Amino acid sequence: MKVLSFLRTLVFPGTILGLWLLLLTTGQSATASSPAATSTVQPRRGGTLRLALPADVSSLDPARGFDTISFQFLLLLYQGLVEYGDGAELVPALATDWHLSTDRRTYTFHLRPGARFSNGRAVVAADFVYSMERTLDPKIAAPTESYFEEIAGAPEFRAGKTPHVRGLRAPAPETLEIELAAPDPTFLFILTLPGALVVPQEAVAQFGANFTAHPVGSGPYILTEWQRGTVMRFARNPLSPQTNRQHLDAIEVRVGGDRTLHLMMFEQGELDIAEVDDFPGIPIPDFLRIEQSPRWHLLIERIPTGSANYLSMNTEMPPFDNLKVRQAVNYAINKEKLIRLLHGMAATAAGILPVTMPGFNTNLQSYPYDPAKARQLLAESGFAGGLTVELWCEVDPSPIPASLQYDLKQVGINAQLNPVTFPTLLHSQEQRKTAQCCTSAWSQDYPDPSDFLDVMFNGNRITESGCQNTSFYNNPQVNQLLAAAATCPDPSQRLHLYQQAEQIIVTDAPCVPLYQPYSYALHQPWVHGVALHPVVYFRFERMWLDR
Repeated sequence: MKVLSFLRTLVFPGTILGLWLLLLTTGQSATASSPAATSTVQPRRGGTLRLALPADVSSLDPARGFDTISFQFLLLLYQGLVEYGDGAELVPALATDWHLSTDRRTYTFHLRPGARFSNGRAVVAADFVYSMERTLDPKIAAPTESYFEEIAGAPEFRAGKTPHVRGLRAPAPETLEIELAAPDPTFLFILTLPGALVVPQEAVAQFGANFTAHPVGSGPYILTEWQRGTVMRFARNPLSPQTNRQHLDAIEVRVGGDRTLHLMMFEQGELDIAEVDDFPGIPIPDFLRIEQSPRWHLLIERIPTGSANYLSMNTEMPPFDNLKVRQAVNYAINKEKLIRLLHGMAATAAGILPVTMPGFNTNLQSYPYDPAKARQLLAESGFAGGLTVELWCEVDPSPIPASLQYDLKQVGINAQLNPVTFPTLLHSQEQRKTAQCCTSAWSQDYPDPSDFLDVMFNGNRITESGCQNTSFYNNPQVNQLLAAAATCPDPSQRLHLYQQAEQIIVTDAPCVPLYQPYSYALHQPWVHGVALHPVVYFRFERMWLDR
């Protein structure tokens, strides 16, 4: 998932490899058993959690909301078949269990009895068929649509050749079957995405395009007020079966102002969490003061993210079509300096995968900081006299682009900064032969190496526009390894294939892995249950107050 700014990332898991391997085991069934958070203090019921956002969420319609902020609020209103537990493990949500067929293509889910939408109607299997077909409907233009195209019959449905997706079946009200065109070890993770959250067809028909302002789901809360640009209010859903997770009476989100204003409001006791929009959650200029404050330093939560920031080089455009130039850039960047500029709020990155990812390779051979080696490689590539490139970056107070520019200048590369708005940066770097090099970042959609390596570096995914492979890197050997890993039934062998692919990618140097950020949350002493979730970041419905 593209992140929204230099540290605005969707947090993904400190994954326990054993749980990940268990989920990918052929024919594995799961039952409803979520690990409970250990605490010696019993949660108290009641109260209103006070939050703030600088701007409205983009959408509260799960078919349309997929940015890092909207996702947290979608999970207040809606549920899917499965969800993340206290960590990166998957546990049942509206399903009580599931089973995978021996050919690893068909999942059978049994629904939880008594589940109801907030309009009072019972949730049935046909609702999931409708919801996923809605996500696949071209007229909706759902941002998660491509994740569900592997369902058998999805391409024909999208092309208008069939009225329904043949791989989505509801043989009984409490039974759902999902047949895939081919085995996919990541499909259960895909079912946690917004496009798999269930909605009632009659409510969508009633409100049409305005469904986002009148959401109807089966989640623990309902939307009671949304004044655009002013406030959003959520109240406990009395029909939710998860009453044990509805500690708060309500959640109020004030809309407007920036992070500095929100921190001031927090320190005056007007907010319960300092910031829930822009990670790391504490304004960088105030971070050292807050961290060293006797009042606040024990109220800071921190976790490593499943995201990473890069300097991406377009391998189809000179001079980055030259391997030695790309390797020189890798040797030229002082990553330790970047960490100092970020006040230690990130860790240096050696490879493509974040440290939290299954398959993270501690033995990866990468590029150390070596300006002399960089100058040598430039001379060998024919640029002993130096060269000039255009470095695209976001208009942002971040010191990172200027630091990159300085390091490159020391080895003879004149990087002319081209600061643009985030939408322009995103659009330009996804267009073929447009941006020579650019700052970029990626935060995974689910905890699997494919969501980095296959999405960002598979040459078979290169398109003229909207390309997530922003380096336009195409190595047939890597493509073959990624294809083999995608269908490999052995979890350990699958990770080994991804590690092989990652090592080749790093050696080919289509990007410079820069750093992997931490995420922080600053909360009031009366707010409990703010253990940052490794996938969803904030789980508001699990918090409680003791003022």
